[in-house]
Amino acid sequence: MNRSLSLFAFVVIASCDEPRQEVLLEEDLALALAADTVFIVGESPVDSMLTQVNSLGFDQLGNLHLYDSEQARLTTWNSEGRFVREVGRRGEGPGEFRLPRHSYAFPDGRVMVLDIAVPGLWVFNPDGRYTGTVRLSTGGGRPVPGQQSVLAGDRLVGVDDYWMSRRQDREDNKGVPLFTYAFVADSIESAPYYTAWGPPPSQSGLTMLPRVRIAGFSDGRVAVADSVGYRIKVLSRDGEVANVVERAIKPFPLTEIAMEAERERRRGGTSARQVRNAVKDIETLLGVSIPDVNPEKVNEEFLAGVENLSFASEVPVVRGIGVDWAGRMWITRSDVTGADGPIDLMEADGRYVGTLFNSQRPDAFGPGGLVAYIIEHELGTHAVVVARVTSITTSDRRESK
Repeated sequence: MNRSLSLFAFVVIASCDEPRQEVLLEEDLALALAADTVFIVGESPVDSMLTQVNSLGFDQLGNLHLYDSEQARLTTWNSEGRFVREVGRRGEGPGEFRLPRHSYAFPDGRVMVLDIAVPGLWVFNPDGRYTGTVRLSTGGGRPVPGQQSVLAGDRLVGVDDYWMSRRQDREDNKGVPLFTYAFVADSIESAPYYTAWGPPPSQSGLTMLPRVRIAGFSDGRVAVADSVGYRIKVLSRDGEVANVVERAIKPFPLTEIAMEAERERRRGGTSARQVRNAVKDIETLLGVSIPDVNPEKVNEEFLAGVENLSFASEVPVVRGIGVDWAGRMWITRSDVTGADGPIDLMEADGRYVGTLFNSQRPDAFGPGGLVAYIIEHELGTHAVVVARVTSITTSDRRESK
C-alpha cells in the first residue's frame, strides 16, 4: 500500500480527539514537516493483526520489527510494507515466550525479546532464527534491565528493575541510578552509568514531579532529562556530561484544569481487563493461584485513589525524548495540561532546529527518514503507520532537514 498524505493531517485525524492546547512562544521557530506514508499495518480494527504493540524498531535495511505483547508475537515487515516473517508464541519450548514484555531491534537485524519469566532476553538473528537466550541474574542483587531501558550503541542503558533484581541498597534520597547492560557471551554485565535526579522522600508521593526520560544514540551516548525545566544532558559513552541542551522555557504552573486532565489520563489508563491480565501474569511468574482477586473491585479502588492524588506545583517541561538516525533529538514538551505538546528538534550539540506543532513524536526512527507511529483504534487494538520524512522546512521554506 502506498499513500501520500500530510503528516500533520494524519496525526490530527488519527490520534487527536480534541484540539491540542499548544502555546507558541516568541523563542519558537515553527517548522513544517512533510512525509509520504509508506504502509500501514493493522489499518482496519476489524482485521487487525495487532492487539497491543508495546515496542518496535527499524534495522539498517529499513525492516520494521513489531512486538505485540498481548499476542506474544514478533512480526517483521520490509521497507516497502511487505510481510517478511512472524516468530514467537507462548509456550515452554526454545524460543517460546512465557511472560514477554518488550523487544529491542538492533541495526544489524537482530531482535531481542525480554521475558521476565525466564528471566532473560530471547535472541533472534536477522533471518528470524532463534539463536539462544541472554540470561538475567535476578534475585542476586545485581541490576537488571527492565522495559524502560533503551538501546544505546551495542548495549542497553536504563534503570534497574528492582522487582526482578531484589537489590537491597536502593536509597530513594540518592537520586535515580542508571546502569549500562553489556552483552557478554550468554549473559549481561551491568555497571553504574549515571545518577539522575530523584525526588526526596518528602516529595516521592507527589504527582507531576519530573520523571527521568532517556534516549540512546547509535554511538552509545545517552540523552537524559530529569529536571522540571528545559534541560537535557547528553552523556558520553562513559557516563560523563558531554553537553547540556537548554532553552529558556519555564514550566507551566499547575492549575485545576491540569490536575483534572491528569486524573482523566489515569482513569483511562487502567481497566478491569488489565487487572485481570496482571493477575494471570503474576500467577504464571510465581507458579501460584490467586483465586480471590476481584479485578473489578481492584480497579474501583484504584479509581478512588485517583481522586485523592497530591500534586507538585508545576508541570515539567519535557515529556519525552527520541533520537533519529541522524543523531537529532526530538524533544516533546508538555502542554498546559501536562499532555504531549510541541516537539523541539535539537542537534546533540545544542543547536536548536525548530519546533513542530500539532504533531506526534515518532515511536521509532529508521534509516533514510523512516518513522513509525503507533495508533490506537477505537476498539483498543493498534495500527502502525510507517512514513518517510521528505522535508522539514521553516515558514519561509528554508530547508532544515
